[in-house]
Amino acid sequence: MGVSDANQVTKESKLLLWCFALGLLYDFMFFDTTFAGIAYPIFVATVYGVFAWLFHSQGRLKPSFTFPWLLVALILLLSLTFVLFSNPAFLVLNFFLVPLLFVAHTMLVTGTHKRPWHHIGFLIEMAERVTIHTLCNLLKPFSSVVRSRLMPSSVAIKVGLGIAITCPLLLVVIVLLSSADSIFLKYMIEIPKQLLDIDFGEIPAHIILTTFITLILFAYFWSLLHPTKESEPTGTSEEETRKPKKLDGVISVTILTMLNLVYVIFTAIQISFLFGGAESVLPAGVTYSEYARQGFGEMLTVSFINIGVLLLLLHFASQQKKGLYRAIQVLLTILTVCSLFILFSAFTRLTMYEQAYGFTLLRLLPQAFMILLLSLFAVSLVRVWKSNVSLYKSYTIITLVWLVALNYANLDLIIAKSNIQRYQQTGEIDLDYIGSLSYDVVPELAKLQKDPKIGDKAVAELKNMKSRLKFETKPEWQTFNFSRHRAEQIVKNIH
Repeated sequence: MGVSDANQVTKESKLLLWCFALGLLYDFMFFDTTFAGIAYPIFVATVYGVFAWLFHSQGRLKPSFTFPWLLVALILLLSLTFVLFSNPAFLVLNFFLVPLLFVAHTMLVTGTHKRPWHHIGFLIEMAERVTIHTLCNLLKPFSSVVRSRLMPSSVAIKVGLGIAITCPLLLVVIVLLSSADSIFLKYMIEIPKQLLDIDFGEIPAHIILTTFITLILFAYFWSLLHPTKESEPTGTSEEETRKPKKLDGVISVTILTMLNLVYVIFTAIQISFLFGGAESVLPAGVTYSEYARQGFGEMLTVSFINIGVLLLLLHFASQQKKGLYRAIQVLLTILTVCSLFILFSAFTRLTMYEQAYGFTLLRLLPQAFMILLLSLFAVSLVRVWKSNVSLYKSYTIITLVWLVALNYANLDLIIAKSNIQRYQQTGEIDLDYIGSLSYDVVPELAKLQKDPKIGDKAVAELKNMKSRLKFETKPEWQTFNFSRHRAEQIVKNIH
């Protein structure tokens, strides 16, 4: 790492440290509070103090004129309303107005604007500053670590970076999996208590809030310190510009290891569920049938997350160090296998749910998506070990085949047949729902006409179908449809 890179890292570290302090202050002042009060002007004043010190020390504050100082006065006065008044409408307005004025003021005094403040284009620049420019710098604190090659402590820093990147995603995954599986939730509660005898309580929420505020402030301040200049030459060759940026192998391994630890535990629970061994560890008050019919939606969401992680790491993970990349391949394989088990468990649970409550289009479509995801994960597993496999081509072909198969599967007919089969086993059926489906279900409804229990209701639904057909059918040959024609032949003698 050169001198300029080292200076860059120092600047990033200093700014990140101050923003982290502001993140801690924000958490201390506002977490779990229903009324901001004096905390609001204190936090605003502190942010201004950090901003003034950082930007003045780097010579980034421009000679000011009257309007920016008026903005400071307005910001301070509006902040003090949280101490002086209690009108909720004005306080909510001021809570969001002060940050907007802060953005306007900081852009003016740092000269990171092109249009004057009284031009409508200035509002567009403000919107770009807080969205595009800020979001583009969210991962800037970690860029020096990704670029580093010779730092003695780079491995430890990269591991820490991997943990920092993974924690927010891991929290989302744990929440989803805990909601999906009560046994997993039980373990997630008990394991920390058993190992550390600590009740974590609201610690994850504090971490998320502090991290969020830290990164947002860092990204915004960095966008002001290093504004993008489209006309300014970058100093990099065309070859370097084209060279794709890669994620360091240590960071990739850390991310995958943390995720896989959770997924392996969850997969072990799913295997015990699939083979009937989960009853002995069910939480109190939860029956096996209740346990089996929950969580398929959350598992499907986690599967989408996993395929996103898989694709990102297949594309961005560095292959420079063969040993590290082999570890990444193994970890990606574990992630994929766990995802396949999660999908299979979700499919099984949804099937049990359908058997208990009936088959509908909104229940059958997620199962169809699960089959698609299973296929995509399978081809992704091949891609992990064979780099010449084109995921884009494979995904496109699989998705197109899946769409054609989905059309020809005739889901309405499957729903009708499955619900009738369930009726024969349980004596329960929703004929109103079946009657609301397409004409493909008419042959199945006709089979129920002589049923002693629901025959009259089936005939009523067939009459409704007949009315629909009369309203929709046109004599022109161009409108011929086989499904509709078959239904017409069946219901024509219904009176």
